Amino acid sequence: MKKDLLKGIFTMSLLLFKNPAKGMDPYLWLEDIKGKRSLEWVKQESDSTLKRLGENDQFKKLKKNIYSAFTSQDKIPLGSLRNGYVYSFWQDEKHIKGIWRRALLSDYAQNKIKWEVLLDLDELSKKEKENWVWVGEECSYKQPEVCLISLSRGGKDAHVAREFNLKTKSFVEKGFRHKESKGYGHWYNEESLIIGLDFGEGSLTDSGYPRVVKKWRRGEKIEEAKTLFEGEKQDMGVWFYKLKHPSGTFNIIERSLNFYKSKYFLLEDNEKIVQIPIPEDSVPYGSFDQKLIVLLRSDWKNSEGTWSTGSLVLLDKSELILGKIKGSVLFRPDEKTFFEGMSVLKDGLLLHLVSNVQSEVLYLKKAGSSFEKIPLTLPRGGSISLHSLDPFSNHVILTYKNFLTPETLFLYDLGSSSQMPITKTSLTDRFNTKGLKIVQAFARSTDGTKVPYYMIGPENLIKNGQNPTLIYGYGGFEVSLLPFYSWTIGKYWLEKGGLYVVANIRGGGELGPLWHQQALKENRHKSFEDFIAVTEDLIKKGITSPKKLGIEGASNGGLLTGVMLTQRPELYEAVLCKMPLLDMLRYTKLLAGSSWIGEYGDPEDPKMRNYLKSYSPYHQIRSEKQYPETLFMTSTNDDRVHPGHARKMAKKMKDLGHEVLFYEGTTGGHSGKGGLLDRAHEEALKFSYLYEKLMN
Repeated sequence: MKKDLLKGIFTMSLLLFKNPAKGMDPYLWLEDIKGKRSLEWVKQESDSTLKRLGENDQFKKLKKNIYSAFTSQDKIPLGSLRNGYVYSFWQDEKHIKGIWRRALLSDYAQNKIKWEVLLDLDELSKKEKENWVWVGEECSYKQPEVCLISLSRGGKDAHVAREFNLKTKSFVEKGFRHKESKGYGHWYNEESLIIGLDFGEGSLTDSGYPRVVKKWRRGEKIEEAKTLFEGEKQDMGVWFYKLKHPSGTFNIIERSLNFYKSKYFLLEDNEKIVQIPIPEDSVPYGSFDQKLIVLLRSDWKNSEGTWSTGSLVLLDKSELILGKIKGSVLFRPDEKTFFEGMSVLKDGLLLHLVSNVQSEVLYLKKAGSSFEKIPLTLPRGGSISLHSLDPFSNHVILTYKNFLTPETLFLYDLGSSSQMPITKTSLTDRFNTKGLKIVQAFARSTDGTKVPYYMIGPENLIKNGQNPTLIYGYGGFEVSLLPFYSWTIGKYWLEKGGLYVVANIRGGGELGPLWHQQALKENRHKSFEDFIAVTEDLIKKGITSPKKLGIEGASNGGLLTGVMLTQRPELYEAVLCKMPLLDMLRYTKLLAGSSWIGEYGDPEDPKMRNYLKSYSPYHQIRSEKQYPETLFMTSTNDDRVHPGHARKMAKKMKDLGHEVLFYEGTTGGHSGKGGLLDRAHEEALKFSYLYEKLMN
């Protein structure tokens, strides 16, 4: 009886796929990531796109040259600092998947580096017949030769982790290791891990992230690990991390209610768990001198007074444990300068600030009961990254870059009396910058807001509306698009006479927390209006015209380009839509989609559903409208943003009679960490498409 019932349900499902009922999505079958029917369609469309864009000498030359640059030795040897060593992951022509290596900090400081290879992923992949992609490592400070290595199959978010011994340069045979899962394993002490993984039914949230935190002792089976904390199924996830400093470590459990609200807890040495009484939208950033450093995303009125949005505050640990607030303001933003990030050193704090969408760095050196402000002598007009810091030393690696300046590495010892870098290493130019300049301009959005954007192009620009222009945007999740160096854009776009524009629209974090909050949920349209304002400003100034305009975005930026495609198709000739969200009524049902409700809103809420549908690209495609031929790019291996978004959009548009190009890679995942050859292949496709649309 049960067997017949299941058979009937299965048959009905097939009939609905072939003959969908009124109102049912006829393209749901494309959400079956590795289904036979869906993969046959993916191969057919990808092959068609390759035949169109990839079967010519230009494409082959592009791919070869890009791959050659990807595998070049001429790269900055970035690394992480720990216990007198610099640890680095490196890829080149001989090490396509990469090697994990280390060198003495003393040699690194003198540019006399002798690398010691610790793990060769190419050899490991060959030996184990797996497509391993490097995720990262975490080593124990108390037992520095013991590490936990995380590896992903093909670049997915889900990964495996194994204990690794630096002395033997091998995985520990009976050490810690866990199966493939989204989640984490962090050292609690040398004999135990705190883990949040897929433990089976009920252990994950609706978003597919860990709900349960466990302590796993050496020698125990993972099934025997002790449960310390549980969140709710509707939470985004529950995480554990350490905020380290010689003065003491904070063991933090974070119960993420959504992307922007969390409840925080201290895990004490006796395994007692105490909630930290801070606002749910604040963020613990580090610890220093037995104080918790917290970023505020909104005004906080408490017993100490009112601390304003965007401030960084220091809170006494001893009072927090008692549920009380005692502290002071470390940094307060003004109209132009905002907090972007921070790293903790042994004797001070390094703040990364953003002013006028450019980086500044300020060192706060501990001086008695207060801090001495010391600005570092770094270039201005670009972006600075705090690549690697050791909270148990005063050494720090910073890099600087802008749109026309390749990466420069600075190694500092901020514990010395001199604030000058120990060493400085610069990349050579990867493209010809002669005659090019960077201009920052502002567009006026629908509500009157001034929207900054960068334009990179010729010094002597002819404003005849004929300049091929590519606009890049993101506008979400408080991500700041600061100046960056893209040698592929430089070599294969700027050198060929194209203009490149980066739009700093609302939804990002370039102008502080409020810049992001203005475009949340039912105000998402402000982000789209900002992007349209930048586009129309370029056209109004005679810099370009719709026939010469292309746009590019990935992930949330893919949603942005999808909205531009459906709302203002007449403005663009080329739309490059990568790893996109496009079906905003089903996004919460696909992979990690539920975790973004805090950003977009919940389609199960009738009011939000109507709003989401009003801009959801998948629901706004019309047969009677004309659209530019769009290139959708995604990955079968993406386990964060479901490839079904791009698949369904492309199929629906084709069925409505529109010209569409579609390409789906099989490696790389959402973060694009696949093989270098695959990355070169997709970059070559991108530029082939842009040349055809905007430069021919």
